[in-house]
Amino acid sequence: MAVHTHHITNEQIKNILQDSKVLDGNDEFTSSRITNGFCNPIYHIKMSSGNQYILKVTNPIWKKLKTRNEAIVLNFLHKYTSIPVPKVISYSNTNELIGYEYILMTYVPGIPLSDVYDSLSFEERKPYLFQLVKIYVEMVNIDIRSTDMNKLGCFEKINEKDGAFEAVLCPNVDSLQGPHNNIYDYSCDYIKFRFPEMLQSKYSHYVPKFEAIIKSLREEQQKTVFDERVVLTHTDIAPKNVIVDPATKTVQALIDWEWSSLMVVDQDFETMTLGGVWKGEQELVFLRETLSTLLGEQRMKTYQEQFEKRKNMNDAVSEAMVIVAYQDWYHGREHLLEQAEKDLERDVQDLFSRFDV
Repeated sequence: MAVHTHHITNEQIKNILQDSKVLDGNDEFTSSRITNGFCNPIYHIKMSSGNQYILKVTNPIWKKLKTRNEAIVLNFLHKYTSIPVPKVISYSNTNELIGYEYILMTYVPGIPLSDVYDSLSFEERKPYLFQLVKIYVEMVNIDIRSTDMNKLGCFEKINEKDGAFEAVLCPNVDSLQGPHNNIYDYSCDYIKFRFPEMLQSKYSHYVPKFEAIIKSLREEQQKTVFDERVVLTHTDIAPKNVIVDPATKTVQALIDWEWSSLMVVDQDFETMTLGGVWKGEQELVFLRETLSTLLGEQRMKTYQEQFEKRKNMNDAVSEAMVIVAYQDWYHGREHLLEQAEKDLERDVQDLFSRFDV
C-alpha cells in the first residue's frame, strides 16, 4: 500500500481529453483535484460544453493489471447489468501518453455516502442499505466462470457467451500472484507476499508464526475439496465508495472496482453482514434480514457456513495485510496510531491463539 504523492498537470489532462476524443478545438476545460482517493489522485474535469468527467490516475507502484482490471469490470457492469457505475470513456495501462496509467470516466453527480453517513439516523440509512443489498445480490447472481482450471483471480477479459460470461483471469493486481485454483493457494500465497514488508517492520518476529499458519492451512487443504461457485467481488463495499443523492436518497454509483476479482463470497459477504463500516447493530440486523430475503434463506445459510468455515484463514490474510499497511491508512491521522497499534496487537494475538501458534 502507498499514499499517492504523484500529480499531473492541465497539459497532461488536455492530452488525455484529446486522445479520448472528448476535447475539440473549441472546447475549454477546468480541472480540480478531489480530496478523496487514498492511493490514486482523482480529478474532476468540467468542459465548457457542459460535460463532466472523472480522471483516476493510477499510483505508479502498481503496473498495468490494476488499471486494466478496473476498466474491464466497469465496462462489463455498465453493459450487462443494472449495477450503477461510471461509464469508462478511455483508459491506458501504459505510461506512454502522460507518464502514468489512468481511467477517464463519466462524472456521477452526488456525494460519497461517507460524507453524511455518521449524521444519519438508522431510518435515514435504511434506503441506502437496502439499495446496496440489491446491488450485492445482483453481483453474486452474475454467472461468470473462468475459461480454465484456475477459478480465482482478477480480470484480463470478460466475454459473453450464450447468456453466460467467461472470464480470462490474470494474477491478483496487488500481489501479482495467481490466478489460483482454490482459496487455500490464494490465501497462502497472499500471506507470503506480505513477508518482505513484514520483515522490514517492527513486526518481523511475527513471520515465523505466519509461516506456521501457512503450514496449518496446507494441512487443512489436504482434507478439503474446493468445488463451490465463485462470484464477482468488489472487496471494498464501504460508504466512501458509494455515491449517493441525498435529495432522492438513491445510490448513484458504486465506485472503486480496482481490487475486484472472481473470488469466493467471503469478503463482500462479511462486509454486508458483519462490517464495522456500517456502524450499529440495527444496521447489521437490517442488512442480514434484507440479504436473507433477497438471496433466499437456504443460500444465505450456505454463504454463512462457507464464511464461518474459512474465518480463521480469512483473518490470517487480513491481519498480514494490516500489519504492513496500517500506517499508510492512518496517514494524516497519526494521533490515532497508538490505539490502532493496540487493536492490531490484540487482533493478531487472538489470531495466533486460534491457530495455536
